[in-house]
Amino acid sequence: MKSTVVPGTTENVVIPLLEEFSGKKVGKDFGVCMVPEFLREGRAIYDFMNPDRIIIGEYDKKSGDKILKIFKNFSCPVLRTNLRTAEMIKYASNAFLATKISFINEIANICEIKEIDVNKVAEGIGLDKRINPHFLHAGIGFGGSCFPKDVSALIASVDENGYEPKLLKEVMELNERQKLWPIKKLKEIFGDFKNKKIAILGLAFKRDSDDMREAPSISIINFLLKEKCMIQTYDSKATENAKKIFGNRINYCKNIDECLNGADVCIIAADWDEFKEIYDKFELMKNKLVIDGRRILDPEKCKNAKIKYYGVGYKNG
Repeated sequence: MKSTVVPGTTENVVIPLLEEFSGKKVGKDFGVCMVPEFLREGRAIYDFMNPDRIIIGEYDKKSGDKILKIFKNFSCPVLRTNLRTAEMIKYASNAFLATKISFINEIANICEIKEIDVNKVAEGIGLDKRINPHFLHAGIGFGGSCFPKDVSALIASVDENGYEPKLLKEVMELNERQKLWPIKKLKEIFGDFKNKKIAILGLAFKRDSDDMREAPSISIINFLLKEKCMIQTYDSKATENAKKIFGNRINYCKNIDECLNGADVCIIAADWDEFKEIYDKFELMKNKLVIDGRRILDPEKCKNAKIKYYGVGYKNG
């Protein structure tokens, strides 16, 4: 079994169902293992073939030995444990990475107040081997099908036992607030931004994906719609999925130029590579004003191009 499930699911749900519908007995007639997957969206094949580690949660040694043979040609560390520990390892891994993202976003918000560039701070703390630089890129929060779902499920699984996981709850709450960081900037810049023409570059929750699940762009667009803004969007992959959410309430552009044309402000909501070198294209805007929710533009290049730049964790404006 490779699905991400709450600790105890394999023992309390899966095995009883297998026994009931097969008429067989676990350990005697069949074996069970929980082998959590650690695959990134868009990199699944590579990650499967090049794992950091293999976790084998086994009902018994015989079951674990069978699974170990499947992975005999992999050179990464292998950890054998029981079923619910393997389930917890997957949840704990995702909860930690989500926590790391919310942590650097909290630091980014502090850096803005102190007029410090969070990217330099992240670089500095990332040199510490105990911390490492991965998942220390400040932005407008995480989305997708894994982190929000898994952290929320872990919280719910212990809430019912009378334990309040305050740290994990704050990770989720801060992430929801961070999604609206561009709205905070709009209020600082315009005060009242009703009826403004807003260009949004990037709709998916991450680059190289069409996945709109829990994407920060959804929170941003919903807020802007309430303000009766005219919204122009561009995403090379996620447009069709966005149409299922917003229908005809926003405009879907065929390219970056069309999206920026005549806009009062541009919000960068996803870190697509094609958005990294578009300084000349901001000339198409009514106002060369950019809110960079993913810190993919170079503030100095923006300054040289006379673009008013606002980035997460940066001395803005």
